[in-house]
Amino acid sequence: MPETLALSPDGLHVFRFSRKRQGLVRCRPKRRTVLTHLRSQCEIVEGTTLRDIFEVVDRYPLLKRVIAAYSWCREIEEFHAQACEPMREKEPGEGNPPIEYLEIYHHADVYQSTKSPKHPDGRLGNIPTVEFGTSVGLHGVGDPEKGYEDDPCFKTDSGKINYSVSLTPMWELADLPVKLNKAFTVYDPFDHTTHSPENPPRKLISATRDFTLLEVLDAIYWDISFHGGPAEKQDFSEQLKERLDEVKSGAVAGIPLEQVRKRLEGSEEVEAPEEGEMKVVLHPDVARMLGVDPDSIPLDDKEIFRPDDDKTS
Repeated sequence: MPETLALSPDGLHVFRFSRKRQGLVRCRPKRRTVLTHLRSQCEIVEGTTLRDIFEVVDRYPLLKRVIAAYSWCREIEEFHAQACEPMREKEPGEGNPPIEYLEIYHHADVYQSTKSPKHPDGRLGNIPTVEFGTSVGLHGVGDPEKGYEDDPCFKTDSGKINYSVSLTPMWELADLPVKLNKAFTVYDPFDHTTHSPENPPRKLISATRDFTLLEVLDAIYWDISFHGGPAEKQDFSEQLKERLDEVKSGAVAGIPLEQVRKRLEGSEEVEAPEEGEMKVVLHPDVARMLGVDPDSIPLDDKEIFRPDDDKTS
């Protein structure tokens, strides 16, 4: 019987079968050998908070160094320190979203393509192929904010809303319980040109999958450091607020979506930006979301994103 780990308010415990006792025994991982448990199945005891998990990682210096490197969370000490700061009051109109708990979940990706091999007799045959994979993520779960209760674009099957917490400071999240969602659904490759809330993509399969300790910690530390350390996240949040205020005040005019699509498709001429003007760099996934094939965009009007040394590049 393989061992199972449990994250709890009391720390990290290992449960393994003992032939001598003919049952499960519980013990704490040793500091020097804690890395041997990274691939073991991990559970989270009800009521365990993000602060509790941070304290577990603090107890194992070797584990902290490894997860900081693996999840690109260079400022792990700063995040832990920020979780100990008291809750702060926000400015009017900046109330906290109604997050009830943090959830670690599986995200399924499906990519479908068709190959056309040439047969010996010269005929071409179409062979559909599907690439499938899962990754882990972290988000907040809570009731919809006022005005979005019945919006199909936000509401989930459970009636709750999934909130991004990538820019949220740790002192807002530290006391929230963390839960695992082992269930996930695989859908047809998503096509925004044909699918809508009224015509959702077809469900291919629903399944469940356990989490390892490495996946649990990676989901947390990758997400909280996605925009950099606490200082970088604060700067980015302030920039977003400034841009939002400019749009709301009318200082910056928006561009209609249909016009954006025409420009991307090349059916509408786009004036070259003058020197000093900002030029938008388009990610291919964003083009697909807008219903445009990235390969149809003129090369001068697009830039392909390639991961490099920095995950935020």
